[in-house]
Amino acid sequence: MTPEEYNRAKRESKRYDHYFDSNMDRIYFAEPLRNKNGKIAARQPEIPKANTPYWKAQCSFRGLKTSGTIEDLQARLRTRNKSKDAEIEKKSTEASTLVHQEDRRRAAAQAEAWWIDPSRTFREHLEKDSHRALKDNLDKGGSLSRSYELIPMSYLFDLQKPALDLGLSWQRVHAPESYREPNSYRDVTVQIVGQEKAVNKKAKEISAEKQKEVREMEKKRLVAEKAQKAADKAKKQAVLTEAKKMDDWDLTGGWEVECDDLADYSSEQSSKLTMNVWCDHFDPTNPRGANTPLGDAYDNEEDDEFDQDESGETDYDDYSDMETDGEEEDEEDTYARTKSTAKPTATARSKASQPTVSLPCFGATFSFGVVSGVMRLYPVQTPRKKSNANFKVKNNKTFEFIWRGRETGESQIQIGSDKNAYEITFGNHGTTFTGKFSCNYVGKVTIKGTKMSHGHGQKGSSMSRWEQLSERAHDQESRSRWGKWSW
Repeated sequence: MTPEEYNRAKRESKRYDHYFDSNMDRIYFAEPLRNKNGKIAARQPEIPKANTPYWKAQCSFRGLKTSGTIEDLQARLRTRNKSKDAEIEKKSTEASTLVHQEDRRRAAAQAEAWWIDPSRTFREHLEKDSHRALKDNLDKGGSLSRSYELIPMSYLFDLQKPALDLGLSWQRVHAPESYREPNSYRDVTVQIVGQEKAVNKKAKEISAEKQKEVREMEKKRLVAEKAQKAADKAKKQAVLTEAKKMDDWDLTGGWEVECDDLADYSSEQSSKLTMNVWCDHFDPTNPRGANTPLGDAYDNEEDDEFDQDESGETDYDDYSDMETDGEEEDEEDTYARTKSTAKPTATARSKASQPTVSLPCFGATFSFGVVSGVMRLYPVQTPRKKSNANFKVKNNKTFEFIWRGRETGESQIQIGSDKNAYEITFGNHGTTFTGKFSCNYVGKVTIKGTKMSHGHGQKGSSMSRWEQLSERAHDQESRSRWGKWSW
């Protein structure tokens, strides 16, 4: 069809962007429906709206004037000679058929021109027509049985069916990193299509390359793991050597904790368990309460000093550089000391006459995989220890601790976690411990710790964290999150 014939057929098939409508009279000009009494029925069929171009098109097809309002156009159509409508519809339908055929022919020609364009890639061909793409790319000298083709599995289609339809062999294998496509982060796999013998041979070659890569990666991992273990061993030995020179055991600093039940609970990869310990001041006879006045100076320490980073891991070396109490003095320290030297009241003098007890207390942040939070550690108190003014950790190795914390998944406060106390026993000059721990998710478990850095008696406060993880804080968070539906 020539361009002139095509344009003429388009004009005969469509006017004002509308086709010839043989149902116009039945839809728009039909008499209204009447009821049994001969009156116009209240409910009439819904008549679709028609715009001005529609009415102009119907007039144009029938040789009528196309000027005027919609009412003028409708009036002309009502009074037209209807005997010619059948012939007009036939010509319009024939013209429409010719136009559609020519449109399909032109679209096919454009598609073929796109396909044979030398700049087109095999991937583009696969996305258009995987069956033809395989046939064209594997047809070497008129034979489909002499070659193979590698197709990365990152493509969003499976070539097994078109390959089998062509009588070809198909395999999917894991491939080494050298086969990875740009910007692809999934496992590297490829599809191999072609003659069976060639496909099998290539699949074995790729699998062998992959196995070699896996062995090399495992070898590198073992070397790195061995080096890390050696470094950790040297670090632990250095910590132990320093600990042996101390007059008493220093429990403060960074600890690495072992417990498979906790580490492996919430993820496929084991979580790193850590503790960070500092000297705290709370009443060991009431560890669930607030810090004692003696600890006011420590309550002003920055709590963030003892936090883990966002990943839950801790740089143990940071603790060797932390300031100890007494190196710097602020207004709060001066205020705390002033209170202690002020003229005592009668009540204070009465209390001062009672024997004082010097028992060390410790605070700790912990990250135990499924839960994280803060601990309070204090000596297992006996009458003898209460009367011992020269308390030493190395002679009193067993402590108790309580904890408050959050579940790490949804960060919900674990209420009631501080109701039970757990024993923890230190050893090897204060560089190891064994203890018990329990939470809602894993029950009661054994935890073992190894010291990774000394805190040198670093001081801090658990008070702020302790209050932020209380049952009252849990209730406030629940009301904020759930409103009246909190419980």
